[in-house]
Amino acid sequence: MKNYLSTEMYTTPDGCVMIKPQNQPVRELAENGKENRLFIQAMLEYMRTFYIDAFHALCEEYSRKEPNRLNYEYWIVSRFIRCNMGSYDLLSHDVDHTGMLQFEDVKCPLRGECKLENVCCRPRFNSGLSHRETEVLRLTVNHYEAVQIAEKLHLSPHTVNNHRRNIHIKTKTRSIAELVEFWHKNNMK
Repeated sequence: MKNYLSTEMYTTPDGCVMIKPQNQPVRELAENGKENRLFIQAMLEYMRTFYIDAFHALCEEYSRKEPNRLNYEYWIVSRFIRCNMGSYDLLSHDVDHTGMLQFEDVKCPLRGECKLENVCCRPRFNSGLSHRETEVLRLTVNHYEAVQIAEKLHLSPHTVNNHRRNIHIKTKTRSIAELVEFWHKNNMK
C-alpha cells in the first residue's frame, strides 16, 4: 500500500466505497478504470499477504462472481473496506504514513448475525512468514545482499525487497540487526 500513503477510505450511507488519497480529489471505487484497478490490485496483494483468513473468506463469499474477474476482485476489496473503514476521518488515515491499514470500528447492521464477523471485519493479522520469506530472511541473516539473494532464489531484486519489507512488517523489526535478533530469538534455521 506504499502508493496510497495517508489515504482515507469510507462508505457512503448508500454503501458506495469512496477513496480520498492525500492532496487528491475523492473518487468512488469502481471495478473499471486504471486508478481503481491499481488500487484494487494493491489491496488484494495486501490482503493476501497480511489478512489471509479474510482474503480466503471473501474469495469464497464472492466465488460465484469469479467468471467476471474485474467484478469479483472489486467485490472482495469493496467488502473488506466496508467492513473495516467506515467513516470519513482525516485525523487518522486508513492507510497510514507507513503503508499499514488502520481499521475502524464499523457500525454494521449485521453485527452478531454475519458469518464473516471477526473474519472479514476486525480481521486477524497474519504474522507468520511464508516459506519464501523465511528463505529471504535466512539469507539476509547470513549477510547476503538483495542482488545475491535474488540470484540464489531466482527472483528479481525488486521481489526480494518486497519480501524484506513484508518480513519487517510481520516481525515488527526495522533493521537487519533486529532481524538477526529475531532469527536467533525464535530459533529459526
